[in-house]
Amino acid sequence: MSEALPLVESEDLVLVRDSARGLLQDAWPASRAVAAAKDAAALKDMWRKAALQGWTALAPSQDEMGLAASIVLMQELGRAACPLPLADAVLANAVLAQAQGEAAAQLLASVQSGEAIVAWAADPHGGRVTDGATLDGTVSFVEHGAIATHFLVATGKGEIAIVPREAAGLAIDATPGLNVPPLSQLR
Repeated sequence: MSEALPLVESEDLVLVRDSARGLLQDAWPASRAVAAAKDAAALKDMWRKAALQGWTALAPSQDEMGLAASIVLMQELGRAACPLPLADAVLANAVLAQAQGEAAAQLLASVQSGEAIVAWAADPHGGRVTDGATLDGTVSFVEHGAIATHFLVATGKGEIAIVPREAAGLAIDATPGLNVPPLSQLR
Protein backbone atom coordinates (compact mmCIF):
# COMPACT_ATOMS: atom_id res chain seq x y z
CA MET A 1 0.00 0.00 0.00
CA SER A 2 1.28 3.47 -0.83
CA GLU A 3 1.75 6.16 1.75
CA ALA A 4 -1.11 8.67 1.86
CA LEU A 5 -0.52 12.40 2.13
CA PRO A 6 -2.73 14.45 4.46
CA LEU A 7 -5.13 16.86 2.76
CA VAL A 8 -6.07 18.84 5.85
CA GLU A 9 -5.84 22.59 5.36
CA SER A 10 -4.03 24.57 8.01
CA GLU A 11 -5.65 27.61 9.58
CA ASP A 12 -3.31 29.77 7.51
CA LEU A 13 -4.54 28.22 4.27
CA VAL A 14 -8.16 28.67 5.32
CA LEU A 15 -7.39 32.36 5.90
CA VAL A 16 -5.74 32.59 2.46
CA ARG A 17 -8.77 30.93 0.84
CA ASP A 18 -11.29 33.15 2.66
CA SER A 19 -9.33 36.31 1.90
CA ALA A 20 -8.99 35.43 -1.79
CA ARG A 21 -12.64 34.47 -2.07
CA GLY A 22 -13.70 37.79 -0.51
CA LEU A 23 -11.47 39.85 -2.79
CA LEU A 24 -12.62 38.00 -5.89
CA GLN A 25 -16.31 38.31 -4.96
CA ASP A 26 -15.87 42.08 -4.66
CA ALA A 27 -13.41 42.78 -7.48
CA TRP A 28 -14.32 40.01 -9.95
CA PRO A 29 -18.05 39.28 -9.52
CA ALA A 30 -19.48 36.27 -11.33
CA SER A 31 -21.96 38.48 -13.19
CA ARG A 32 -19.06 40.19 -15.02
CA ALA A 33 -16.42 37.44 -15.05
CA VAL A 34 -16.72 36.38 -18.70
CA ALA A 35 -16.72 39.94 -20.02
CA ALA A 36 -13.89 40.99 -17.69
CA ALA A 37 -11.75 38.02 -18.79
CA LYS A 38 -11.77 39.48 -22.32
CA ASP A 39 -10.78 42.94 -21.07
CA ALA A 40 -7.01 43.48 -20.76
CA ALA A 41 -7.51 46.57 -18.57
CA ALA A 42 -9.72 44.63 -16.14
CA LEU A 43 -7.15 41.82 -15.94
CA LYS A 44 -4.31 44.27 -15.31
CA ASP A 45 -6.35 46.00 -12.60
CA MET A 46 -7.05 42.65 -10.94
CA TRP A 47 -3.32 41.81 -11.20
CA ARG A 48 -2.49 44.97 -9.25
CA LYS A 49 -5.03 43.99 -6.58
CA ALA A 50 -3.52 40.50 -6.41
CA ALA A 51 -0.06 42.04 -5.99
CA LEU A 52 -1.27 44.14 -3.06
CA GLN A 53 -2.34 40.87 -1.40
CA GLY A 54 1.13 39.36 -2.00
CA TRP A 55 -0.09 36.75 -4.49
CA THR A 56 2.42 37.75 -7.18
CA ALA A 57 5.37 37.22 -4.82
CA LEU A 58 4.63 33.56 -4.04
CA ALA A 59 7.15 30.88 -4.94
CA PRO A 60 7.09 27.12 -4.40
CA SER A 61 9.13 27.13 -1.20
CA GLN A 62 8.15 25.00 1.76
CA ASP A 63 9.37 27.39 4.42
CA GLU A 64 6.92 30.11 3.36
CA MET A 65 3.97 27.83 2.52
CA GLY A 66 4.26 29.25 -0.99
CA LEU A 67 3.22 26.18 -2.96
CA ALA A 68 0.22 25.37 -0.78
CA ALA A 69 -0.96 29.00 -0.80
CA SER A 70 -0.43 29.16 -4.57
CA ILE A 71 -2.61 26.10 -5.09
CA VAL A 72 -5.35 27.54 -2.88
CA LEU A 73 -5.22 30.83 -4.77
CA MET A 74 -5.32 29.10 -8.16
CA GLN A 75 -8.37 27.15 -7.01
CA GLU A 76 -10.09 30.38 -6.01
CA LEU A 77 -9.14 32.07 -9.29
CA GLY A 78 -10.66 29.12 -11.14
CA ARG A 79 -13.77 29.22 -8.97
CA ALA A 80 -14.18 32.92 -9.85
CA ALA A 81 -13.39 32.38 -13.57
CA CYS A 82 -10.54 34.88 -13.22
CA PRO A 83 -7.70 34.03 -15.64
CA LEU A 84 -4.80 35.74 -13.88
CA PRO A 85 -1.38 34.27 -14.75
CA LEU A 86 -0.62 33.28 -11.16
CA ALA A 87 0.99 29.95 -12.10
CA ASP A 88 3.28 31.85 -14.50
CA ALA A 89 4.28 34.24 -11.71
CA VAL A 90 4.91 31.47 -9.17
CA LEU A 91 7.15 29.62 -11.63
CA ALA A 92 8.87 32.86 -12.68
CA ASN A 93 9.58 33.71 -9.03
CA ALA A 94 11.28 30.34 -8.57
CA VAL A 95 13.30 30.53 -11.80
CA LEU A 96 14.26 34.21 -11.62
CA ALA A 97 15.38 33.89 -7.99
CA GLN A 98 17.99 31.35 -9.14
CA ALA A 99 19.05 33.27 -12.25
CA GLN A 100 22.16 35.38 -12.62
CA GLY A 101 22.16 38.93 -13.89
CA GLU A 102 20.54 42.29 -13.40
CA ALA A 103 17.71 41.72 -15.90
CA ALA A 104 16.49 38.67 -13.97
CA ALA A 105 16.74 40.50 -10.63
CA GLN A 106 14.83 43.51 -11.97
CA LEU A 107 12.11 41.35 -13.50
CA LEU A 108 11.79 39.33 -10.29
CA ALA A 109 11.22 42.52 -8.29
CA SER A 110 8.74 43.79 -10.87
CA VAL A 111 6.75 40.54 -10.90
CA GLN A 112 6.62 40.43 -7.11
CA SER A 113 5.45 44.05 -6.89
CA GLY A 114 2.82 43.51 -9.58
CA GLU A 115 4.42 45.96 -12.03
CA ALA A 116 5.27 43.17 -14.48
CA ILE A 117 3.14 40.33 -15.79
CA VAL A 118 5.03 37.36 -17.22
CA ALA A 119 3.89 34.76 -19.71
CA TRP A 120 5.81 31.57 -20.41
CA ALA A 121 6.64 30.62 -23.99
CA ALA A 122 8.03 27.24 -23.07
CA ASP A 123 8.24 25.42 -26.41
CA PRO A 124 11.96 24.50 -26.54
CA HIS A 125 11.79 24.34 -30.34
CA GLY A 126 10.11 27.72 -30.77
CA GLY A 127 12.86 30.18 -29.88
CA ARG A 128 16.49 29.90 -30.85
CA VAL A 129 19.44 32.20 -30.29
CA THR A 130 20.93 33.15 -33.64
CA ASP A 131 23.95 35.32 -32.85
CA GLY A 132 24.40 35.09 -29.11
CA ALA A 133 21.92 37.88 -28.42
CA THR A 134 19.12 37.64 -30.98
CA LEU A 135 16.20 35.32 -30.42
CA ASP A 136 14.39 34.04 -33.51
CA GLY A 137 11.47 31.71 -34.09
CA THR A 138 7.77 31.26 -33.45
CA VAL A 139 6.10 30.04 -30.27
CA SER A 140 2.41 29.18 -30.39
CA PHE A 141 -0.20 28.70 -27.68
CA VAL A 142 1.19 31.28 -25.25
CA GLU A 143 -1.25 31.98 -22.45
CA HIS A 144 -1.70 35.53 -21.17
CA GLY A 145 0.01 37.13 -24.18
CA ALA A 146 -2.61 39.88 -24.29
CA ILE A 147 -1.58 41.28 -20.89
CA ALA A 148 2.04 40.17 -20.46
CA THR A 149 4.70 42.82 -20.07
CA HIS A 150 7.44 40.18 -20.45
CA PHE A 151 7.75 36.76 -22.03
CA LEU A 152 9.99 34.03 -20.66
CA VAL A 153 11.01 32.14 -23.79
CA ALA A 154 12.75 28.75 -23.86
CA THR A 155 15.74 29.03 -26.19
CA GLY A 156 16.30 25.34 -26.85
CA LYS A 157 19.72 25.56 -25.18
CA GLY A 158 18.48 25.01 -21.66
CA GLU A 159 18.12 28.74 -21.10
CA ILE A 160 15.23 31.12 -20.69
CA ALA A 161 15.31 34.45 -22.53
CA ILE A 162 13.58 37.46 -21.01
CA VAL A 163 11.76 39.23 -23.84
CA PRO A 164 10.03 42.52 -23.02
CA ARG A 165 6.71 43.10 -24.77
CA GLU A 166 8.17 46.14 -26.55
CA ALA A 167 11.25 44.25 -27.87
CA ALA A 168 12.18 45.22 -31.42
CA GLY A 169 10.91 42.71 -33.94
CA LEU A 170 8.48 40.95 -31.58
CA ALA A 171 5.03 40.33 -33.03
CA ILE A 172 2.21 39.09 -30.81
CA ASP A 173 -0.77 37.62 -32.62
CA ALA A 174 -3.97 36.58 -30.86
CA THR A 175 -5.02 33.07 -31.80
CA PRO A 176 -8.73 32.92 -30.99
CA GLY A 177 -10.16 29.64 -29.86
CA LEU A 178 -12.04 28.32 -26.90
CA ASN A 179 -9.74 30.04 -24.39
CA VAL A 180 -10.89 33.28 -22.82
CA PRO A 181 -8.74 35.31 -23.10
CA PRO A 182 -7.27 33.94 -26.34
CA LEU A 183 -3.87 32.32 -26.62
CA SER A 184 -1.11 34.16 -28.49
CA GLN A 185 1.56 33.36 -31.00
CA LEU A 186 4.94 35.08 -30.64
CA ARG A 187 7.11 35.69 -33.67
